[in-house]
Amino acid sequence: MAPLYLLIAPIVAQADDNLDKAVKGTPLESRAEIYIYLGSFIQYILGTLGIVLIILIIYGGFTWMTANGDSAKIDKAKGILLASLIGLIIVLAAYVITFTVVTDLQQFTQKT
Repeated sequence: MAPLYLLIAPIVAQADDNLDKAVKGTPLESRAEIYIYLGSFIQYILGTLGIVLIILIIYGGFTWMTANGDSAKIDKAKGILLASLIGLIIVLAAYVITFTVVTDLQQFTQKT
């Protein structure tokens, strides 16, 4: 792991220098603010996707309940429900990861 870090460290340092130059003179003077704003934006998008997926789950359940025994409609509803549940699990996992990273960045930047 250490040799990999030694190869990547100059690239990361250069990227940090470029980021500092890019925000100089703007309202986002520190890198921490950029990371926090970006993380908050990602959390907002993931929250919106979660709401859309919950609406799709409700739609799939409604489709199933109104199928009246029609196997084609039931299969369609099952497909909607399965895809929505898988999507919701992925979005929730991404939200948790983003929340954890943003929280850690906030704590890290407050210490330095």
